[in-house]
Amino acid sequence: MHRTKKHSLASTIIYGSDRDLINILQSNSKIDAIDEYGYTPLVQTAIVNSISKAEIMLTANAQIDFPDLTGRTALFWAADNGNLELCKLYLKHQANPNAYSLGGQPLLVLPLLKQHREIKKLLINNGAKLSFAQDFLDAKLIGHGFELEGRIDIVNTNGTFIETDAASQGERSVG
Repeated sequence: MHRTKKHSLASTIIYGSDRDLINILQSNSKIDAIDEYGYTPLVQTAIVNSISKAEIMLTANAQIDFPDLTGRTALFWAADNGNLELCKLYLKHQANPNAYSLGGQPLLVLPLLKQHREIKKLLINNGAKLSFAQDFLDAKLIGHGFELEGRIDIVNTNGTFIETDAASQGERSVG
């Protein structure tokens, strides 16, 4: 007896054609479910950089901001991959340009770090808050400085210089 292997929605997005995707969507009502890889089908379209498959999923009413297991959305992945056209498509469908991962990383951080200037500009023009991404990066730099040197120097909002070190696990005003 010969059995045909049933393909998952995720494997169809990764390996199948657009026609295969349309066919599987007719029998699959779980278009926003986390797949066997930890991603949503719409996120998978961003991972494989497929505008046509993204359009098919959006036509099938995939939720634009449904996150994967790490809290990253399809727009997050498209921006990370440097795919300007996919970013435009997701934003056209009202994707949140201020989304952030479960680790608190704003979507705008990777385009900033990778110097994807057009994506950075697109996201900011669609409402992404640059200060949100910069605050995240500053906090990471402070944390890494503390980890590497065992102390960090901070100036508080009153302009008072504060030194924090690992030995005291606290802060003291220096002057």
